[in-house]
Formats: sequence, C-alpha cells, structure tokens
Amino acid sequence: MKSYFNNEEYIYVKSFLRTNPSEALIRTEEYIKKYPNDYIAGVFYSKVLKVLGSFSEALYVLGNIEERYTSNKSYLMILLSIIL
Repeated sequence: MKSYFNNEEYIYVKSFLRTNPSEALIRTEEYIKKYPNDYIAGVFYSKVLKVLGSFSEALYVLGNIEERYTSNKSYLMILLSIIL
C-alpha cells in the first residue's frame, strides 16, 4: 500500500526551518520526492521558499497546489490557516 505522507519524517523536516532554512529546503525537496501527494508538505515548501526570499517560486508552488486540490474544501481551509 502506498503511503501519502510520513508524519514523523515531516515533523523532523519542519524542525530545520528555524535553525537552518537552507537545510529545510533540501530536506523538504527530498521529502516531496518520496511523498508527492502530501500537499501540506507542498505548502510548507512554499513557506521555506518564502523564508529564503524566493517569493515568486513560493507563489508558483502554491499555485500548482491550488490547481490540484481546489475541489477539496478542507485543503483550502488548511492552506489558508498555514499562510495567514
């Protein structure tokens, strides 16, 4: 059975954002390769890009996520809560 996310690994990846955003970027990219359907990780990826000053890339990532999940209202609520 295919797994769509790994909560423990995701939490570990998130832990790098405050101490080493560049490392968080690398680890998030690796995580997304393993779990491409984890849209929350995609939103986090855009947050890492924003922290690193890559605003246009962050918006591009969010736009791609929005296109994939706009029919999912719970996704939109989560997305808004993370961004705001």
